[in-house]
Amino acid sequence: MKGGKGVGEWALPLDPEWRMRHVAKCLACGELSIDMPTAGDARGWCLTHARDTGCGDRFEVTAFWYLGVGSGEPPSVNGTSPT
Repeated sequence: MKGGKGVGEWALPLDPEWRMRHVAKCLACGELSIDMPTAGDARGWCLTHARDTGCGDRFEVTAFWYLGVGSGEPPSVNGTSPT
């Protein structure tokens, strides 16, 4: 990044409004579930999809987090610098 901050000056904190999310995919037809809050919910989608469509018996479940790009500075406490 020209003229900007170096890589070491940036951070990728987890977005506090979102927890880990899970998406299931049927490997036979490629259909995806909506993103779900738990792995158990995603596995439930797999079972329901297999029962309702009969199209496959192999699934992939992916877990992910939403991140926000920010400076590497630690957060302030009561509006004052932590250092």
